Amino acid sequence: MGYLAQKKKNARESAFLKWALIIFTILTLLVLLPQKDSFLRNWLFQIYILNVLVLLYALSIGRFLYSFGLAVLVVINYFQIAMNARIFTNFSSGGEHHISITYNPKASLEVEAHNAIILRRGHLVLGKDEIAPFMAIEKNGHVFTLIRVDLANNTAKERAIALLQLRNFISEQDDPVVVFGDFGLPAWSKEMSAFLEDTNLEVKNRMLFTKRGSRHSYLSAPKFYILSFQNVGVEEIDVSAPQDGKSYPEIKARLSFY
Repeated sequence: MGYLAQKKKNARESAFLKWALIIFTILTLLVLLPQKDSFLRNWLFQIYILNVLVLLYALSIGRFLYSFGLAVLVVINYFQIAMNARIFTNFSSGGEHHISITYNPKASLEVEAHNAIILRRGHLVLGKDEIAPFMAIEKNGHVFTLIRVDLANNTAKERAIALLQLRNFISEQDDPVVVFGDFGLPAWSKEMSAFLEDTNLEVKNRMLFTKRGSRHSYLSAPKFYILSFQNVGVEEIDVSAPQDGKSYPEIKARLSFY
């Protein structure tokens, strides 16, 4: 490659990296700022992935000054996600006891567990038209309350009421709870962060980009979560293809606990 061609190539690379650094800096600052509309925060994971790809490109062509700036932004965005969510791996509790749950909003709440005893069943009213089935079970001397939620189609106001009702119900339980389903928000959103902090629940599953009619929807925020306390982990999780464009993918998870 001739000198002039190389010079133009270097100029194009510098311009691209400069504008990429500016754009990712602006996006990161906007996400950090308090905001009523969570739309931009919904794209935080996609911003993070694009940021990582541009960082790798900068490193590959030896632009270390730009790489440093991009690396700082990657770290900031990573911790914004990782504070409340798990990215690529499930949390394993190392427990010897197991139960299996299935998420299907149209079916009744069921659990697969050898020698488990169902203590009670019920429905929690989360709003005017929102019902969450729950079940208390005992297995190997451990009692859990399982709660299934489906807040994917709720408005922001309806979801706030539902999370408040859910928070109040959890605070009244004497035994550990496992809450799972589509919360309609990513775990790093302001509303979900507050909910996790108030209930002391933690996200146990890796990110799942699921929604009605789609098993994999990577251009949307992950909103399906399994939440519980430190003694519960997710050993396996599997997502089946939805039956049609209006059905939610069936999600099966094998939980461990101690």
